[in-house]
Amino acid sequence: MVKISAKPLLPITLSLALLVGIGLVVFNTCSFADSKRPERGSVHFGAEKKPEVKVPAAMEGFKTIIADAAEKVVPTVVSVIPTKIDTVIFSNNPFYQFFGDPFDEFFGQQQQPQQRRTPPPMQKKEYRQQGMGSGVIVSKDGYILTNYHVVA
Repeated sequence: MVKISAKPLLPITLSLALLVGIGLVVFNTCSFADSKRPERGSVHFGAEKKPEVKVPAAMEGFKTIIADAAEKVVPTVVSVIPTKIDTVIFSNNPFYQFFGDPFDEFFGQQQQPQQRRTPPPMQKKEYRQQGMGSGVIVSKDGYILTNYHVVA
């Protein structure tokens, strides 16, 4: 059996780690020393002066066309909130149809086999689920045009 000692590898590992460390320090401190950095708070966004845009005389009427169209259309845009109502009918004892009332056997309320058991009272519960969408009024009667998925 050959025994290998880790002692000869230690100086090589330390010198390699030292060289990598020195290289990182030199790279981080010296590589950007000549670059011009902005002063703190001196960065500005946008143009320094307003650009000069020349609009032909024939196009002057189109400068505000989008704003004019939006001004006329915005009052017809509506919010649509569809509401789905689910009604669930249930009983307090869902196993009654299979087992009857198990407490009758334990608490002495024995019934004759020919007697019919009255089922437990049924209860109703409503669940409301609301969605959200938008639409546009398209007629004076109040018809709203919206997407199919809003009303589905």
